[in-house]
Amino acid sequence: MALSVVPRCRRRGRRPRVLTAVQRLQITQALQQDPRWGVARLRQRFPELPRNTTAIFVRAYKAARARNPRRPRCRLVRHVEGAVWAIDGTWMAGPVDGKSRRALVVVELKRRQVMALASVRGERVADVLALLRHLFARHGPPLVLKLDNGSAFIAEALRSFCQEHGIVLMHSPVRLRGWNGTCEVSGRWAKARAAAAAVARGNTTLSQCDLDAAVTVKDSLAPVDEDLRDRFGVAFARERLLRAAELGLAFAQRLEDHVRRSLERVAARRALQKCHILTIEGRELSQWLPVSSA
Repeated sequence: MALSVVPRCRRRGRRPRVLTAVQRLQITQALQQDPRWGVARLRQRFPELPRNTTAIFVRAYKAARARNPRRPRCRLVRHVEGAVWAIDGTWMAGPVDGKSRRALVVVELKRRQVMALASVRGERVADVLALLRHLFARHGPPLVLKLDNGSAFIAEALRSFCQEHGIVLMHSPVRLRGWNGTCEVSGRWAKARAAAAAVARGNTTLSQCDLDAAVTVKDSLAPVDEDLRDRFGVAFARERLLRAAELGLAFAQRLEDHVRRSLERVAARRALQKCHILTIEGRELSQWLPVSSA
């Protein structure tokens, strides 16, 4: 996406020429290909560019890029269906069955489809556990569950429940809501489908039937292969030790909750890549220490 930089000129005498939209686009595209280009190189390629205004535009463009550096985009490709789920809390447009507006949404990340949209009393751990038990009975447990740092999602009861089923929790980094963006976007579309179902029913009040109509995973998912679950568990334990060594931590010591969640998030991502469950296009798998260090 091209940066729009309007040069500000406050000089006496003759008014400087203003760059046209086409000229600004030409400069921006040239600087995106090679940021080292200067005014002389630009005017050699585009002779119609005015010298002074081009110089001001280039300085403003490079200053804006320095203030807001663009990170390279990475594309996540998931290869195993049902291996990674995401859960998030959301607010419905109105009360469901005249009770609460709160709801939980669960998404299967390979299909990017909604598995459940359930009305709950609030973001409570008891409601989260009840919903997960229902989904596990139908689809089987996943390998990884992505979630944010809500009070119900960081509860020890949820952590113990997932450990019993061999599930690794991947909590989002603090103040980085977009990290679980697939679940949030899928939740918005699911809420729109639920509202449309209520309108089609001839009633503006939402019900759980409308929320069920917004679910896009209609069939049961194939359970995760037990051999893959065992290999992922071994890889996760090894990567967790390696990540702790990289940070200079003794994993046997008592870690603070936010440190443990950060450590397990990185270890789970690496284990998913090592087991060929996840591919991140545009990013190399970085690891400071050899595998033998574990």
